[in-house]
Amino acid sequence: MKDYRLILATGIALLCTVVLPTNVYAQFKRVLEEEYTGTRCGWCPRGMVGMELVKEEFGDSVILISIHGKKLDSSPMANWAEDAGYGKLAEDAPGYPTCAIDRGKFADPYFGFYSSGFGMRDVIKSQLAAKCEADVNLKAVWADAQRNSIEATSDFKFVSRKNARYAVAYVLCADSITGEDEEWNQLNFYAGEQEDAPNLQPFTSQPRGITNVVYDNVAIAGVGVENGIENSIEYPVNVGKEYVHTQSIEIPSLDGFVLDKDKLRMVVMLINTKSKEIVNAAEAPISSANIVDNIAFDPKPSIIARYNMSGQTVSASAKGLVILRYSDGKTQKTWIP
Repeated sequence: MKDYRLILATGIALLCTVVLPTNVYAQFKRVLEEEYTGTRCGWCPRGMVGMELVKEEFGDSVILISIHGKKLDSSPMANWAEDAGYGKLAEDAPGYPTCAIDRGKFADPYFGFYSSGFGMRDVIKSQLAAKCEADVNLKAVWADAQRNSIEATSDFKFVSRKNARYAVAYVLCADSITGEDEEWNQLNFYAGEQEDAPNLQPFTSQPRGITNVVYDNVAIAGVGVENGIENSIEYPVNVGKEYVHTQSIEIPSLDGFVLDKDKLRMVVMLINTKSKEIVNAAEAPISSANIVDNIAFDPKPSIIARYNMSGQTVSASAKGLVILRYSDGKTQKTWIP
């Protein structure tokens, strides 16, 4: 005689095995905004403002990269972007200023899809709500005492998959870039004009050629930028499996330009090589190896940030479904009553 109690118990166990993994891995979606700009683009000052406003409102949920394209930029930054791997992408950009949102759509970096107002707020909100196939985390450390080489380690955990190959790409960005020669001046078509947008009005009192401009989020080096690094992610991917990729990146010479190496950060992108879109991304400052090791082996990682389901930063008193980000780079969805 069959023991149906055993069969029932086994069936329940099997059901649990199948159902539970769908809720095991938390997803944290970040939007990659790649801005195409140039010092000889007179309307590009609004892109600077738009980028600042996006970062101010959405924080770590948005990753910003500024690509200075040669067709409207004669400064060294245009050479850096081309050397980083953005040459064709910058050439193909539909006008300046413009930004690629996860490489799936283009928008004005200030107006978004509108003709006036700060429309990028709605663009980012919509993209943050999009479903994402994989979690992405990144750590970047100096590989030598002279800080001439960086070792980036990224990990990817797929919660779903599409019928496509995936690949990894890296971009090194620099903040506080400036120069004194005329080629560094920013052309400004807002000079002397009437402007209704309060955030853009300060440019109306600036000269047509703005000097001493400080440029942030500048792409200076990259690996696999356009299509990803070949065979960096196995095909097909296994849902639930954690993939780790390590990449060494040398600090470029930049024709003698002196970098503030404390103002560098690394960006990693997970690219769907079929659609060419960015699935997810992460960024990290460059740390000394011993600091990262301390974080990696922290037995009790601490909460360093909290986000709502739209990816906006929330306070410790927030209720409902909240995404917690820990000091070890991991994220977790939790319900706070």
